[in-house]
Parts: sequence; structure tokens; C-alpha cells
Amino acid sequence: MKRRRYFWRGVYVSWGSVLCVAVVSLVQSTMSYRGECGGFFPSLAGSRACSFWDYASFDLMLYVVLSVAYWPIVLGMLLLPPLVGYVLDRRGQAAVDVATVQRPGGPPKEY
Repeated sequence: MKRRRYFWRGVYVSWGSVLCVAVVSLVQSTMSYRGECGGFFPSLAGSRACSFWDYASFDLMLYVVLSVAYWPIVLGMLLLPPLVGYVLDRRGQAAVDVATVQRPGGPPKEY
């Protein structure tokens, strides 16, 4: 069974980046929470009292809407690290295969 260590590192990097964005968003929401929601456009609506969950979920929903709108970019960013890892694993496996083919009975003769 092949280990594919670089592929799995790429998967971990992809999921780690998603987790990092969620944590940074939550920390930013925590730092800027003042007990009010809305009021971004004062001419349209004033701010209103809200819970922290309402405030933080707005940021997460904004990321979800942006992900749906720009899904090809998000998909590319999530698939790029595992793809690079897969290519590195294939190159490493090819190098091992070439090394075993070149030296079945010893080193090649020099002329």
C-alpha cells in the first residue's frame, strides 16, 4: 500500500486553511462585537440589539455566500494543495521505479 504522504499533507493544508479562515472570522467577530447588528447603511436601517451568535453567524453566512458566488476560485484553492502533493508523490514513485530498473544487477558500466 502506498503512503502518499505529500497528498495527505496537501489535504491537511486545504482543510487547515478552511479552519483558519473560520477561526480568524470568529476572532474578528469576537473583537468587534458591541451588542448591535446592522447599521452598515444608516440611511436604510439603523442598528438593532442582537446576540453574539447572530453577529458571528452573519460573518460566516457572508463567507458561504461568497463561496457560492465564486465557487471555481474556492474549489481551485482547495484542490491545489492535494494536487501538488499527488504530483510530488508520483514523481517520487517514478524516481524509485527508475532506480530499481537501472540497477537490477549492479551499477551501469561506464565506457
